[in-house]
Amino acid sequence: MGPCSRLWGGPAARQLCRHLSSSAAPSLTAPTAPEPPGTPEPTLPYEAIPRSGRSAWLNLYRVWRSDGFRRFHHIMQGNFQRYGPIYRETVGTYDCVNVLLPQDAAQLFQAEGIFPRRMGVEAWVAHRHLRNHKCGLFLLNGEEWRADRLVLNKEVISPAGARKFLPLLDTVARDFTALMHRRVQRSPRCSLTVDLYHDLFRFTLEASTHALYGERLGLLEESPNAESQRFISAVKTMLQTTLPLLFLPTRLLRWANHRLWREHIHAWDTIFQHADKCIQHIYQEFCLGQPHKYSGIMAELLLQAELPLDSIKANITEFTAGGVDTGWDWM
Repeated sequence: MGPCSRLWGGPAARQLCRHLSSSAAPSLTAPTAPEPPGTPEPTLPYEAIPRSGRSAWLNLYRVWRSDGFRRFHHIMQGNFQRYGPIYRETVGTYDCVNVLLPQDAAQLFQAEGIFPRRMGVEAWVAHRHLRNHKCGLFLLNGEEWRADRLVLNKEVISPAGARKFLPLLDTVARDFTALMHRRVQRSPRCSLTVDLYHDLFRFTLEASTHALYGERLGLLEESPNAESQRFISAVKTMLQTTLPLLFLPTRLLRWANHRLWREHIHAWDTIFQHADKCIQHIYQEFCLGQPHKYSGIMAELLLQAELPLDSIKANITEFTAGGVDTGWDWM
């Protein structure tokens, strides 16, 4: 799925409109005198960005009727082919500008500066407020976002931090390869044709949680335990319900206690409960006074104590969702 940004004006919108002015189709009217060298190209208004349909609720109805929630990336691909590398759309309550090309995304990030504003996920924010949880990087903006980001960079993005959790990812990758090899060996002709969709989901979740929490879920075993099954089901449900909730009024669904809302909230509750259990386990290890060894990103953040406990938990749970979505949802 292409990057999405919610833009209402300001330098970011001007950058996009400036791109449109430079890539617009040639005019069919009589030619005019050429602009003097060095003259900046005029910035087009926000309304000049191509738009996919004008009725938000009609667009939502079309997505729903065509089972578009399951193939929204295909819809976006078609829109990019139809409208170009930058287009805007409104589907239900979802209003955004979609940007395809890396160079355009780079201009957008430069225009946003050190305090970018992320696209909001109202259902996620509603859950955090309902359960009195803090928001993590995916939901924060401004100075709060930057403060958390600077701390997390050291353990998550920096080369030194990545080198520490890389062995954990490597262990899971080797186990996954061995699992596939065993399946091939058990097949009658030592060959195997299989749909890896669910296996890759398990691999991605196993790898990301091992790096984040320092614990294995056992999802690559033939029969994962009930607790692991409960966790993987919660992550699946959270991801599956997030997309339709982007387009629907969260307040209305919450007021009506709709099944979609109930499932989404219950899934997030299960994910946060898993984080609580892992935090308790890490603290127990600390209390034993054993020699320190690297046991995941969460343990390092707790040991450094540069972020409050509730901020660590909020960010780790959002990384759980982001890791699976990035590594698996592209399929």
